[in-house]
Amino acid sequence: MSLYSDIFIESALVASIIPFNSDPTYFAMRSFGGHDMLIPSIIAVLGSSAGIIFNYLIGRLGLELYRSKSGKKVMPLATYNKFLGVFSRYFIVLLPFSWLPMLDFLIFLAGIFGISARLAVSLAVAGQIARYTWYLFS
Repeated sequence: MSLYSDIFIESALVASIIPFNSDPTYFAMRSFGGHDMLIPSIIAVLGSSAGIIFNYLIGRLGLELYRSKSGKKVMPLATYNKFLGVFSRYFIVLLPFSWLPMLDFLIFLAGIFGISARLAVSLAVAGQIARYTWYLFS
């Protein structure tokens, strides 16, 4: 049972903005065999979902805390609207790929820009499901 908890913790850390090595226990179980990989895949998706939600909340709460403490805006409104426009245009395509190493900050940006939590988390989790489904059947 401890291998399953390790998979959950590792996948949650990998999906968060905390730098961590990508799923070592999952791939060790897969490489050495003897395990039904459906359960570890489900656990990895659940752990990744926890990391995704954590990132989104950090984005939302961090911005709110900064604004309430300093009373200043983070950036000029025109710049914010420009970034929001670009992000809003492409986030539906990019968020399912937020599991890739250089794109894991996208869910954090979704929180900062106030994208719907349900939509942003759903897209990122769908990407994680696709990722582990690929691992499961490849």
